Amino acid sequence: MKKVVLLGERQAGLADAPDPQPKEDWALVKVYAAPMRAEYKGFVAGGKAEFLGHEAAGEVVAVAQSGRVRVGDRVVVMPQYPCGRCPLCVRRIYPLRAGL
Repeated sequence: MKKVVLLGERQAGLADAPDPQPKEDWALVKVYAAPMRAEYKGFVAGGKAEFLGHEAAGEVVAVAQSGRVRVGDRVVVMPQYPCGRCPLCVRRIYPLRAGL
């Protein structure tokens, strides 16, 4: 697959990356749009980065096991709006919403 990377001072480009594979209860999402607000600040400041975007909209292209989403579902990935039940939320890797 291709991904966008920051190469240096006001330089961005495409880089090859291995195709990710879903595992456990994860799904693989083909990202159609991902805002890059904080990443843009790094771009302007001349930073380098290989991982861009922290929210996304896309389509599920593979699942490791059946669950809440299926291949073909359109989804929004919002890591700061957690479910409260998955292993990341349970381990408090992402902040929990009030009431969950």
